[in-house]
Amino acid sequence: GLCLVPAARCYGWLRAKDGNGFLVFEDLGPLTLEHALTQQRPARERRDLLSAAGKLTGWLHTARVIHRDLTAANFLVVPEPPATALPLKLIDYDRICLYARNCPRTKRIHNLAQLLELLVPNTTLRERLLVLAAYRRQTGDGRRGFRRMLDELETALPGALTP
Repeated sequence: GLCLVPAARCYGWLRAKDGNGFLVFEDLGPLTLEHALTQQRPARERRDLLSAAGKLTGWLHTARVIHRDLTAANFLVVPEPPATALPLKLIDYDRICLYARNCPRTKRIHNLAQLLELLVPNTTLRERLLVLAAYRRQTGDGRRGFRRMLDELETALPGALTP
């Protein structure tokens, strides 16, 4: 179920005097996936982070969950994760939508485009394809369907999947 989503623990929801609300999450530090990729990191660590982003996104979609703001800024890098855990956790999950059946294809494409959009400036094409390969392994998408999804992603985010 949804309780298994690798996400930062949420301790509460608060409303400010101006009426805006916000969630209070566990403190994992300030390092988002987006910022981690702007820093000098060993290639293996970059691959692990990008693979984890693809796997986590695939897991969400397989669990029939769409995060309406799935960007690289909403994945926090977990400091010293256990060997069995993903090195990322999801935040800002008050913006999720649960589906009774499979997630609509258009929503999946939109989620992947959101994620890739912030990755493009700081990743190579090969690294972005690594994200998508991890996603495909997690979802079990067939070759033909996955190829179609890549075409739709290229339309949604031109240049993200071309050298």
